[in-house]
Amino acid sequence: MDTRFWGPSGWRLLHLTVATPLHERKLSDLHKFFVNLPYVLPCKFCRYSLSGYYETRPVPTEGFERWLYEIHNDVNGKLRSQNLLKTPNPTYEAIHKLYSSWADTPCASTQMLGWDFLFSVANTTPSRSSHSSPMEGAPATIHTHSEKNKWNTMSYKERLPYIQTWWNLLGRVLPFKPWRHAWQRGETSMGRAPVKKGKKAVLAWLYRMEKYVCKTMAEEAPHNSFDGLCKEITAFSSGCGKKTSPRIKTCRAKKDSARSTLRRNRMKNYSQSGGFL
Repeated sequence: MDTRFWGPSGWRLLHLTVATPLHERKLSDLHKFFVNLPYVLPCKFCRYSLSGYYETRPVPTEGFERWLYEIHNDVNGKLRSQNLLKTPNPTYEAIHKLYSSWADTPCASTQMLGWDFLFSVANTTPSRSSHSSPMEGAPATIHTHSEKNKWNTMSYKERLPYIQTWWNLLGRVLPFKPWRHAWQRGETSMGRAPVKKGKKAVLAWLYRMEKYVCKTMAEEAPHNSFDGLCKEITAFSSGCGKKTSPRIKTCRAKKDSARSTLRRNRMKNYSQSGGFL
């Protein structure tokens, strides 16, 4: 999946998740959620990079906000080295103020965001028919799952438990109680992510979850139809599975015509979805 589609959505969701007060959430759930994050990222180059960053910045058991800020800076550094980012890193104080202020606004919890990221994760659910080449330079012998994930040599059966765990934890770590309540009610009604059934089943499940969550929270759903969602996902699929070099900049695709049409349609929904998906 094209990182320009899901990256901003994912960063907003993750930063809000660690910037809001813990309340009834558990530190152990947040820890496990982030431990599993490298296994679900919808871009194998991003999984490679994040796995490497985790080697020098292991997931903490507390203090997630500062840790995520440093991880984000690691990503920014990679983008700068590839001439994909020109701006300097914001200060930690600026990021803390941005997301803390956002979380404190009266309407912050009334509208769930992060859907572009979540649908991208769903769309890259591996299955028996999935084909993606190992990263260039992969060691001949790899034993641990974290190393296999980094070098893209995990079988789909090895990855699925991590993906299932991540989805199962999502409803317990979301930053706001109304989001958690709506998500957990949706899981009670429709079950948990059916990752063993493949990406089509997970996409259909997540579309139903989006509808349920938005209805529960009395907000307009970002997507009007499952067919429209699938067209959007297709337009932002990058097809980087056969590329193998870690020097590749990132998963990005050139589908300008289809994307221009989608952007026009999405702008019509932005005022209803708060400008963020």
